[in-house]
Amino acid sequence: MSNTVDTSASLKKHWILTEVAFNKLLERLDSDRQRAGEKYERLHHKLEKFFEVHRGALAEELADETINRVTRKIEEGLEIQNISSYCIGVARILLMESLKEQTRKSELHDVPSTAPPDSHYSSESEKQLQCLDGCLDKLPAETQRLIVEYYQLSKQAKIDHRKGLADDLGIPLNALRIRVHRVRAQLEECVIRCMKATKKDEKE
Repeated sequence: MSNTVDTSASLKKHWILTEVAFNKLLERLDSDRQRAGEKYERLHHKLEKFFEVHRGALAEELADETINRVTRKIEEGLEIQNISSYCIGVARILLMESLKEQTRKSELHDVPSTAPPDSHYSSESEKQLQCLDGCLDKLPAETQRLIVEYYQLSKQAKIDHRKGLADDLGIPLNALRIRVHRVRAQLEECVIRCMKATKKDEKE
């Protein structure tokens, strides 16, 4: 049994959230699906508040990444006694990573360069967007609308908008977040497959 935060490289990258893995997280939060959803919502809100102090607009994204990392450890078989406390530990590590990355980018920005723009990065981003568009097109129309509208607006307007979406669907706000998280997991898997296929085609 362990509740020690793992900072190994395996925790950080090259893992895609799946619906199966996400369901394992919910089961660990509570055996009752309704209560698990409520606990998930409270946990996500707690993480957002933690990141808002330091990273502002990136709070939701970092909260998602924290939960993804913890979900991975659960899927790998780690026994976590207190998920909330463990998440805060992971959040602190992720915050340091984020701040270091911000500092690195600032330092690079301050260094004069005569090099042309990174066309490879631009090309890679364009391919990712094309893959994302293709993956979105594969979703049912209502699901496409949901995922696009969910991430509209910011701050209080975003919160009010999401409450409206939940009301329109006749579900609690925490159930809406879980539904969107599952759709995101599907999209991430789809985009990864698309990018791999694209790179394979380019080599042939």
